Amino acid sequence: MAFTEHGVVMVATLLNSARAVEASQFIVEAFVEMQANPKRGSTLRDETEELIDKGLANLKSRLAKAGLENEEIEARNLKFLAEAEESRARAATEREMAEKQRLKNQANRLRLLIRVEIAMSDGNLGDFLNLLDELGG
Repeated sequence: MAFTEHGVVMVATLLNSARAVEASQFIVEAFVEMQANPKRGSTLRDETEELIDKGLANLKSRLAKAGLENEEIEARNLKFLAEAEESRARAATEREMAEKQRLKNQANRLRLLIRVEIAMSDGNLGDFLNLLDELGG
């Protein structure tokens, strides 16, 4: 749970015990120490922003250099993209093959069903039993 200095002081005014006052003073002091660096006279926010600015500047300068490191990064990225495209194409081919097989299986089932219907309507028990054997493999 996050508190502000003002929130801590407000809670301390509600709790009238020596322990509550002591705790609120400790917390307010911690807030004050956290917000100002006495050595540099800067706040934590200032130091964080400075650190971020330096990091971004360093990153920009590294990326701006035309050199071996950036060429290696580019080559790795291109290889990764090529592998991803190859994988995507392979998956599309496999999906297409699976769909063709599914349709083929459905057509076979339909053919067998028609043959069973014909055998049953003709009263041809022998053909019907042969079809059952075919279905069994």
